Amino acid sequence: MEPWYKSCWLGIINGGLVAIGAGREGRFKDYDQGLLLIFDNLDFIYWPTKTQIYKTPQKVGEVRIHQVAGTHVNLKPLDPQYHDTFVFDLTTRQWVNGP
Repeated sequence: MEPWYKSCWLGIINGGLVAIGAGREGRFKDYDQGLLLIFDNLDFIYWPTKTQIYKTPQKVGEVRIHQVAGTHVNLKPLDPQYHDTFVFDLTTRQWVNGP
């Protein structure tokens, strides 16, 4: 899929090292689809197929990490015409409503 991401974060969640990236689908895909990528325990270095990819609930183009609060990641679109904030729970690995 060749995802493209502009922002990333590295931290400890539930005792494990987690790296995340935010961006959009890459070459030959839908540039309007935002993405959140999760790399548990930095497995992407050795096993890139273990990278978990989550599409944003709405197509708003490229997204960035705005804030990480506890286990919630807040993403915002780079395109100023969109005012959505997407919240993802790293524990349940689901999009949630509100921070």
